[in-house]
Amino acid sequence: MTEERTIKKYPNRRLYDMAISSYITLQDVKKLVVAGNSIKVVDAKTQNDLSSQTLLQIISEQEQNNCQLFSKESLEQLVRLYNSPHSAQAYSFINQCIEFFSEQVSMDMADADAQTLAKRNQDVWESAIETAKNTANSSGVNATSHAGTAQTSEETV
Repeated sequence: MTEERTIKKYPNRRLYDMAISSYITLQDVKKLVVAGNSIKVVDAKTQNDLSSQTLLQIISEQEQNNCQLFSKESLEQLVRLYNSPHSAQAYSFINQCIEFFSEQVSMDMADADAQTLAKRNQDVWESAIETAKNTANSSGVNATSHAGTAQTSEETV
């Protein structure tokens, strides 16, 4: 990845790329990200970080243009997670999944050692299962390994 690009966002919604001293469009920001650049979008007046909102705007436009990555049901679940006591665990799990998927996609499968790849996949699943168990335990649910069933702590006594 290249150096982080700072982009200022002005009240008139214009975006100014500090690296090239020029105004750019949201489409240009998308191209920077797709090319592997890290971006930081800041409010020109307050210096507040607007990076996440800008990236969500790009994703929203992609979703509207029939390039859907998320189903309606998945988006509904994401909205619900914001009000969940497990939002921190969801944040960690979703980020791990995206990182893992990105690594898998970027690997040249012809050069990948099958045993290394299998071990990495196993480690990721074990980490995901541990995260799920910790989430279940923190909410008073005892996760079991039997066909994905779960029992409350009271039921296991």
